[in-house]
Amino acid sequence: MARIVKDRTKTRLGREIEAALISLNDQHAFFLFLEYQFFEQLRALSPTSAEHFTTVAFPGNRYASKIHVRLRDLPSFGEAHRSVTFGAYFTTSYEVASGFTDKALEMLRNFSRTPLHLPPRRREGPEQFYQRALASWALKMPASQLIDTLSFMRYRRNSLVHLNEAPTRPYETLASQSGRLLNTFWMKARPSVDFTIPETKPLAERETLDLLKLLRIVIQRLDTHFASVIDERGLVRVEAARLFGGQRVRMNRYVMEQRMQILRTEIVRNYGLSPRESELKTAVQEVGTR
Repeated sequence: MARIVKDRTKTRLGREIEAALISLNDQHAFFLFLEYQFFEQLRALSPTSAEHFTTVAFPGNRYASKIHVRLRDLPSFGEAHRSVTFGAYFTTSYEVASGFTDKALEMLRNFSRTPLHLPPRRREGPEQFYQRALASWALKMPASQLIDTLSFMRYRRNSLVHLNEAPTRPYETLASQSGRLLNTFWMKARPSVDFTIPETKPLAERETLDLLKLLRIVIQRLDTHFASVIDERGLVRVEAARLFGGQRVRMNRYVMEQRMQILRTEIVRNYGLSPRESELKTAVQEVGTR
C-alpha cells in the first residue's frame, strides 16, 4: 500500500476539484457582496426616490426596462433571485464534487497491477457506486458518513432541480436512518444543516454557505483516503512509463539517480505519496532503456 506523506494528502485530482469548489464559493461570496451593497444604497434613498421606476432611476442600465418596477419593490425581486442563485451555486458545486468518484475509480484501475473490474451499475448515485466498487476490490473503505453526506446533498440538489414539494422516499430514508449520525459526525464543523430533515424548500443563505463548506471538506477527506488505497508499485511503474517511456537511453548511475528524483518529485506533487526507494529504482531501470 502507498504511504501518505502527511495527514492531509492532496492529489492532483483532489486539488483540481477543490480549486473549482473554492472558485464557486468565491463567486457566491461576490454575489452576496454586490447584493448587500446594492440594497444598502436602496435603503439610503428618500421616500420620493423609492417611488421611481427602475427605468427612471437607472436610465443608463439597458436592463432596467426588463424589470420596470418601483425601487421600493426591488427587495421582493431580490428575495426571489436569491433562492434561484443559491440553488444554482449549490447545484453546480455538487456536480463538480460528484465528478471526483468516477475519476478516482479510473485512476485506481489504471495504477493497479491486477485487473479491477467495475461492478454492474444500479440506480444509485456516483458516491454509492464508488463505495460498492471499492468494496468489490477489497480496498479500505472511506468513512461511511462521507458517502452518506454526498447522498444527502444529491437528494437536496434533486429537490431543487426538480422543484419537489415533498422529499423522495430514498431522501426520507437516509434522513431517518443516518441523519443523527451525520449531525454527530459534522458537529465540529457546526453547520446549520440538520441531516434528520429531508428539506425541499429553497435554500437559505446560511444553509447554502454550510453546504458549500461541507462539500469541500468531504472532497478533502475522500482525496486523502483515495491516495491511501493507490497501488504504490503500479503507480510508480505507470508514471515511469509516462515520463521516460519515449526516451531511450543507456542506463548508468547518473541517469538512474536523475530519473529517480524526477519520478519521486512527480509522484509527491501529483499524489502526495512518497514511494519506496526500491520501487523507484526498479521502475527507472525497466523503462526507457536500451
